[in-house]
Amino acid sequence: MYSAQDNLQALGNPGFETIALVWLERRLDPTQLREQVAVLTTRHPVLKSRLVRDWKGTISWQDDPELQVTVREETLTEASEEAIQRAGETILSRPRDLFREPGLSFHLLHLPDGSDVLMMLLNHSLVDERSARLILQELNHLLTGDPLPEPGEPHDLIESHRQRFSRRIRWTAFKKALPDYIQDRWAKRARWPRQMPRTPQRQKLQNVQLRLLSRRLNEEESALLLAYSRKVTRFPSTSMTLLGGVFQAFADTLHYPHADDLFRTGVGVEVGRQTADNFHPQNGSSVLRVHLSRNEVHNRKRRVELLVERLHGVLREKRDLGILESNSIFYWCYPLVRRVTSQMIRWAFSFWYAYFAVPRDYSETFGGVPVRMATYYCAAWSPSGLTMLITQFRDQLQFLVTYVENVVPAADAQAFLDRTVEELLAAAREEADGPD
Repeated sequence: MYSAQDNLQALGNPGFETIALVWLERRLDPTQLREQVAVLTTRHPVLKSRLVRDWKGTISWQDDPELQVTVREETLTEASEEAIQRAGETILSRPRDLFREPGLSFHLLHLPDGSDVLMMLLNHSLVDERSARLILQELNHLLTGDPLPEPGEPHDLIESHRQRFSRRIRWTAFKKALPDYIQDRWAKRARWPRQMPRTPQRQKLQNVQLRLLSRRLNEEESALLLAYSRKVTRFPSTSMTLLGGVFQAFADTLHYPHADDLFRTGVGVEVGRQTADNFHPQNGSSVLRVHLSRNEVHNRKRRVELLVERLHGVLREKRDLGILESNSIFYWCYPLVRRVTSQMIRWAFSFWYAYFAVPRDYSETFGGVPVRMATYYCAAWSPSGLTMLITQFRDQLQFLVTYVENVVPAADAQAFLDRTVEELLAAAREEADGPD
């Protein structure tokens, strides 16, 4: 995953960052928070590690006793979600040197109404969203004094997943995944009309600023969409149902569409099993490509069926395993890995997409303090310049767009967000009013 971080910063982007956010009803004791963060990083030394490169060029995370995971405090002048988002933009837009600082940090924002916001900034090359959930769960229990199991022994989820399959199956999966890498460079993906120059040296942006836009649905609208997701696929497949509407909104927002363009994005897939009892922070995920053509986008029911079918198809072919196998095969040739990742970042997707659900473990209280709201913020980068993140918190859905101000016009990003919600609610109402 570091190759993604490396490529992003080479293009002038801040990095592959995510923020997990918990908005509390009242103040959290900063001294206690720092103490328990220190306990947390002692339980899991990888959280205070930095990247090192050996004489062969191989990159790995190494625990550094001199490093500390910081808890930075800041006082905001407004007690609003907009003010919190502006702070999140600043944090996400700051580049980090992971060879000098850890991939994890905390930010405690004090709001004038007496509430606090805890932001956990983490780099995707260190941990994935599943690890982020478990890190916050452990910190929650540490703050309340709840007993925790002994830390899980260090283990490699990806390697364990690979070893479940024979060499023949892994090789077959690798061959089936190869077309994805070819299409990353040559697929006619739908994209924003304002694109960066093709030459990497000229493609680098300066002073990148990420911007966040959000819209939270009320309980009635959220219930309508979640019921729609269950109905149109006959089983819970919220992510793909919502993605169909996102593709439609993207098609409607583009100013210069082409008939043969593919609407294409990546969907993260977790591998292996990791629970609170055997938790070891790490990145244990793969990325699968899913797409729709322009004609397929406009059929509300059919587009969901196609997305589910295509996602399950690539899973049946074990393309996720094939991507992991390719990473293993070329692990010792970092220049090649970096080049392939560069193609994926620059050419593969129309936009980036993710769907996260806030776990029940800390959706009600965190550190003994009632939770007002919890969500995630994530990065976007050139040249696509756009990410759609949908989160579910207490059965309510939030749509959040992150965009690169230097690449995507603010009016287009807002139109994309508004059109997504509009399209999905219209589709849900149409399904609810139609025959079963």
